[in-house]
Amino acid sequence: MSKTRITVATVGHMPADFNRQKIKEWESSKVEIVDEIESYSLTCDSDDLGWAPCFM
Repeated sequence: MSKTRITVATVGHMPADFNRQKIKEWESSKVEIVDEIESYSLTCDSDDLGWAPCFM
């Protein structure tokens, strides 16, 4: 059975000790991480429940 290919992305501010390389090097018999880890920031009203409309 072939591995499931996934792309990883971060949303918001990551901790200072967040290690992208450790995630890229992670090995599994079921999952393969592909592509670079993209980062997305939350820029408008992300501190309450109404943040989603800023993406529409």
